[in-house]
Amino acid sequence: MSVTLNTTHAQLVRQKKQQLCDAMAIYQWGCTPKRRRAEEYICLFSVLLFITFGSLFIIYDKKDSMLAFTFFSLFGVALALYFRHTVYEPKTYKYQLTAFGVRYTEEENIPEFMYKAVRVSAYFGIVLCLVAGLIAGPLIFIGGGAFALMAFKMTGFEKAIAHESFFWHHTYDIRIHRKSGTVNIWPRNPEGLELNCFSYYGRRTWSNPQDIDEIIAQIRALGIKVNVIEFERLRDV
Repeated sequence: MSVTLNTTHAQLVRQKKQQLCDAMAIYQWGCTPKRRRAEEYICLFSVLLFITFGSLFIIYDKKDSMLAFTFFSLFGVALALYFRHTVYEPKTYKYQLTAFGVRYTEEENIPEFMYKAVRVSAYFGIVLCLVAGLIAGPLIFIGGGAFALMAFKMTGFEKAIAHESFFWHHTYDIRIHRKSGTVNIWPRNPEGLELNCFSYYGRRTWSNPQDIDEIIAQIRALGIKVNVIEFERLRDV
């Protein structure tokens, strides 16, 4: 019985996703949110931490203190730049509102040179593994096999674009923070939904502040009941 229900549920999800995929876009918008202040502080803290650590070599007059200070300072700056332009680089979101739900993409904005650097290092790793195999024999791959496989995979490292979507429910709480352009679309009474409730969760949606009222108006025009709640602090949304 449970297997039959699961099969029916999966078929219904596929059907709804196909309808959503084929539906005409009624309204669309895009946004690249600003980097959060906390993320900027983390990057700055990492620089100061490594500079402070390097300064200890000078304070305690250790051997090669200037070399150690320079190394740790440069490492801290490089680490901060890496996190700032990869992990903490804001994504670009593009949304399409339809009669069946919302479909959207999440596109990474990591600089192209970062992808090239990873691909080049991957090819270098492959060559290194082959040379090591010729010199030390096949036993070298007992320890380096995982790295070799990972290196092959990383040669195709490119910008990722994720495609996501969610279906419409009849009633939503729309929690907004105007300053950041955050719109959190959340279904009310999810226990009464015909599908898994996560299929209806709008999650956190990003927009430009001037687009928020139009987005809400377009959702209401579809006959969906919405309860708009505004927040002063982003963390409360």
